[in-house]
Amino acid sequence: MDPTLPHGPTARRAGEGAAAAFDSWIGQLAERLTAAGLSPHEANDLAAMLITLLEGAHVLCRASGTLEPFEQTARTALTLAQSRYLSA
Repeated sequence: MDPTLPHGPTARRAGEGAAAAFDSWIGQLAERLTAAGLSPHEANDLAAMLITLLEGAHVLCRASGTLEPFEQTARTALTLAQSRYLSA
């Protein structure tokens, strides 16, 4: 166990709650991507990547005090998704 990370029952419950929220978001987005024509595997991978990118952008926005990291991430994610999935 990493001594620099919070531990104990409270930290465990918080981690479980966060994991459940992320799983729910990824699942909901993957369902929509599957309905839009992606295979379930591709939809889940893309949904996980998008949530990960946007959560990272959220952290950077909080640190920088601007929305630029989110806007940059959204532009880049859209370009990546279009180049990968719209050309198929």
